[in-house]
Amino acid sequence: MLDFHNHLMPGVDDGAANINESREGLTAFRAERVADVITTPHLRASMIDRRDEFEPFMDSLETAWSALTLLATEEFPEMSIERGTEIMLDIPNPNLTDPRIRLAGTSFVLVEFPFMSIPPHSTPAVRNLVEAGWVPVIAHPERYRNMPGNHDLVEQWREVGACIQANSGSLIDRVRPSVKAREKLAIMP
Repeated sequence: MLDFHNHLMPGVDDGAANINESREGLTAFRAERVADVITTPHLRASMIDRRDEFEPFMDSLETAWSALTLLATEEFPEMSIERGTEIMLDIPNPNLTDPRIRLAGTSFVLVEFPFMSIPPHSTPAVRNLVEAGWVPVIAHPERYRNMPGNHDLVEQWREVGACIQANSGSLIDRVRPSVKAREKLAIMP
């Protein structure tokens, strides 16, 4: 099984705070028989073209990536570990040429919308990515506050070439009650 949306890199975002939490995450993956992992720390698309911010940020990811791969090699040798990012589309035409920010360096790119809310022109932004040669994977649409009443957007995104990633907890009923009602509305046909 593959998990391609997680925050296992230690100390870089709201995921694993340190290498011990990364270890706990990999242990949980092992227990669920996840053999392939693509770790995806958060990245704002607008940062990519601001080299004075992007380069130091990527340096911190390199450090965390090195620690995570060392841990995986030593303690989880049966797992394949790759990297990417979860890119917040705070601009409509991000530069995605750096392979470190795409899922395992492929043409697939995990994207989310800012502030857990779908912006008014989300479909054209998704189309921009496709036209640039990328395959956008829209992260957890069931979690957006304004998804109820906007279910047709998921189909629009798919029609222009996007893939959709739903959190497993939304599908197997393992979410907080405050989120559950919103997600139930989003995933119902």
